[in-house]
Amino acid sequence: MKHDVSVRISDMARFIELGSDLVNRYGQGARLSVYGHVGDGNVHFNVLAPEGAESPAYLDEVSAKVSPCIYDLVAKLDGSFSAEYGLGQDKLPLDQNYGDPIKRHFMNALKNAFDPLGVMNPGKVVNRCADSQ
Repeated sequence: MKHDVSVRISDMARFIELGSDLVNRYGQGARLSVYGHVGDGNVHFNVLAPEGAESPAYLDEVSAKVSPCIYDLVAKLDGSFSAEYGLGQDKLPLDQNYGDPIKRHFMNALKNAFDPLGVMNPGKVVNRCADSQ
């Protein structure tokens, strides 16, 4: 389970400590691979299957418990669920839960202004929506 998140530099140690506690509580023996760009608050908080576990099956089962807790912790610390790698299609559900609705509104307004027919990169990160037309 990959989590490319960011928190304030002053909260980095606290995030890693609390996030590690969450993984230890819900991760059923998971291992952590934590690295990143501590100088700018980005951290790759990756949860690995335990030694000998069937990785895909394990991660599917555990990610439903662990990932929401990690993202809730990031939100509690006023961080971002998306750091270095941006939003992308995979994180659209996270944007709905943790993103800024005002920012989404303005992104949609810009999309509608520059692409009123919705032909450029349709159905990707920014969708045309009625509230910004």
